[in-house]
Amino acid sequence: MHGLREFRHEGLPWWVGGDLETAEQDFAAFVGRISIHHELNDALHIEGGHIGYDTVPSSRDRGVATEMLRQALPVARARGLTAVLLTCDGTNRPLKRYYWITLS
Repeated sequence: MHGLREFRHEGLPWWVGGDLETAEQDFAAFVGRISIHHELNDALHIEGGHIGYDTVPSSRDRGVATEMLRQALPVARARGLTAVLLTCDGTNRPLKRYYWITLS
């Protein structure tokens, strides 16, 4: 639950309201946060993209997110996507970065 507390401390809006007590009681049912959106709406074009995932601050810069993305790309390809958009929150300007990955 340390990781969830790290997200809450960072103020990430999708983790702030998380119920730590429930997650602690059934952690196996709680873990595993990666999303693949098959289509982009206006909001996902700006904030989210096709593939969304999070890495707790204490596990960053270890290749965890890279591995999550590596495993998600074949799933996106199998769903018929030919390219995926990733959006990343930056620590420096620009605050939001956008990357298109072509799937072949």
